[in-house]
Formats: sequence, structure tokens, C-alpha cells
Amino acid sequence: IQGWGSRRWVEESTVFLPNRFSAGDSAQSLNAAVRTGTGTGGSLARFTIMDSHRYAIDDVRLFVFDLNSPASPQQAATVDVGWGIETVFPVAPHLFIGANDGMYIYDASNPLQPVQLALFEHAQACDPVFVDGNIAYVTLRDGTECLGFVNQLDVVDVSSLTHPQLLQSYPMFNPIGISVADDHLYLCDNQEGLKVFDVSAWQNIGQGTVSRVADFTATDVITLPDEDLAIVVGPSGIQQFDIQDPTQPRRLSTIPVQ
Repeated sequence: IQGWGSRRWVEESTVFLPNRFSAGDSAQSLNAAVRTGTGTGGSLARFTIMDSHRYAIDDVRLFVFDLNSPASPQQAATVDVGWGIETVFPVAPHLFIGANDGMYIYDASNPLQPVQLALFEHAQACDPVFVDGNIAYVTLRDGTECLGFVNQLDVVDVSSLTHPQLLQSYPMFNPIGISVADDHLYLCDNQEGLKVFDVSAWQNIGQGTVSRVADFTATDVITLPDEDLAIVVGPSGIQQFDIQDPTQPRRLSTIPVQ
């Protein structure tokens, strides 16, 4: 199955989930919509595919697999990253790796020898990452597995990949998965549901939500802009929303997950 191992994956019109589901899976969930050419992952993904190579993480390492022979992929390299590694997000030829202590930026121009360019450090917390152009959105949350005490959205300027700069932090309830589509940020704020922010300029986030769906717990989201669709995962299952009008997301369906 394309996208196996990410915990949530969309391939064409199919969503793949593990046979055991927990909304508290933290980084072992989605990591915001990652277009890889073989499917779409979320902002909490622990693996991604870029330029015929698969990149996967455990708690401390980045593993590189050569997919040029799809029938027999080979592990080609292992890179020691740090500790508390949680998520990986690709913006070719770079990898943005979320960890308990910060966001690591790697240059994978040579797929078999990813090189660290920078580390954007933040408070101890769980750390999904989504990158849109020159802006990285990082959600920080507390919880037993995260060992942290902050709940916020960090907006980071990554126009210089070697010197990422914090632009602003915005307090949230308990933010987890994130995605961006058509100048709108879709943020899963756990028990407070799905929140939508205008990010046509990052300063707009401070003006508050443009919409919110608050009648369910949301943990991760994949957006498919070409289809005006957001797929949101939570402990109650999978929900699809029409996001043609981001100010009024319209629920299309719900698939319960036990």
C-alpha cells in the first residue's frame, strides 16, 4: 500500500488507516498535507517519499530507502538526528523534521547523505511541522508523552534555511495536526475541534479564527486543495469537509472508527 507506515495516508480516493487507532498517538499520526507524488500524507507522518527515496524516522534516526526498484526497496543510509524525533515533512530537496526540542532542517539534495542545515529550537513539547513557501507552522502541545507545558502555534520564517527565525507564537488549546490550503491554515486543536485561520499574511493569525467546527475532537488533517477537501481524523473516526468556502467548512461524511 502506498504510504504505509504514516499512520494516515490518502491515495487517490482512498484513506488508509492502521487497524488500531488512537487519537493520542501523537507523532505516530498524520503530519499536514504532504504532496509526495505517490499519495498525500499528514503533518504527523513518520515517513515520506521524495525523489524515488523513502525517508522514515524512529525516535533518534532518519532512515533512507532507495525505491528505484519498487519490488525490492533497499535501506541505503541511516542518519543520527537527535532525540525525541517525531515527524518528517518534505519540501524537495529538503526535509523538515519535528522533534521534542525543535525543528531540524536537512538538505537531501544527495538523497543518500542528508545534511543538517539548521535546528530551530523551542520549548520541550510535541512538535508537528507544516511548511508552506517560506513559512513553517509548528504546533507545540503538552501531554504525558510530550513532557512539555506549552500549547501554541509557532510561525517560523524559513526563507533562510540555515537561519530559521521565529516570527510569532500564538496560544492554542492543545494543537496537533495542521495543513495549509489556499491561504488558509487548518489546525486540529484536539477537544476544541478543527480551526481555520487566514494565513494570506502570517500576521492575520492573530485576528483569530475565520471558522471553527467544534462538535468533535480533531487530531490530524489532510487537505486536498484541488478537490476543495479536508480529511480530518479524530477518536470518533474520519470526517470529510468541503472547504471551497473556508469560512464555512461543510461536513460531507463521517466514517466511525472503533
